[in-house]
Amino acid sequence: MDDQVQASNESVSLDADSLSFGLVAWFDVLGFKSLLCSNEDKANVWIKVLTFLKQSQVIQDKHQLTDYQLTSVGLTHDAYKFTAFADTVVTSIDLSPANADRHKDWHLISLFLKKNAYLFRRMLDYGLPMRGGISIGKFFHSPVGFAGRPFVVAEKLSSQLELSACVFSDECTKHVEAVFGDTYPTFMWFKHSCETKPEPDRQDFSVLNCFAKGVLKTTNDAGDIQSDLSTSNIRDFVTTSFSQHGKSIDHKSVQKKIENTTQMLESFRLKYPLFA
Repeated sequence: MDDQVQASNESVSLDADSLSFGLVAWFDVLGFKSLLCSNEDKANVWIKVLTFLKQSQVIQDKHQLTDYQLTSVGLTHDAYKFTAFADTVVTSIDLSPANADRHKDWHLISLFLKKNAYLFRRMLDYGLPMRGGISIGKFFHSPVGFAGRPFVVAEKLSSQLELSACVFSDECTKHVEAVFGDTYPTFMWFKHSCETKPEPDRQDFSVLNCFAKGVLKTTNDAGDIQSDLSTSNIRDFVTTSFSQHGKSIDHKSVQKKIENTTQMLESFRLKYPLFA
């Protein structure tokens, strides 16, 4: 047994020079704890929800590298990492192989954002709204686990949000805007003033666009995206998502998140109707 442990430790040994550099995301499911604390007569709901969460990596895998990205751009599947536990999903993309090549960076970041946005939207449609943060820096992420300051920053961003959204750290925003150009692509992210805690406050963030059906779809008819936010009653859609599976929405903190999420989506649709 000691020899096996030693071999395992050696297989993942690394130093600061061998750490990955790139983007990391941290997502938490809102209302998950209250759902698990619901009456035992809803045990069938627990199994249903936990089964869906178990499929979260399969959902993300629906967006894969294209043949062009694999053969012409030279990207590989192992740049993207995924870990899920309880009500949390952690993902990362290693930009080191791009070696500061802006073209490769563009493709890697696009894949990362689309994978996470797709999962976020599928969870929202299913009635498991999430909040999340995306940061940038050096990190370690493998089947053994994950570590590094970007995960701490991303988790803190997520925990501060008073709505269902995924926001970028300032450092992350600067990097992606530098890669994508001066005019940031609305189909990937948009600007919004989000309410945060612990004290009621608002901060301007770049928000991951998890709402553009035409961008996120993995089927020709977009049949995998249940709701069309360009025509739906957004307040009804958000309220249903927060209350689905028997979750209580009576508490004022939940009502606040519903209101803030509704306001964000309505604002987005008004500003960018082509991407709703």
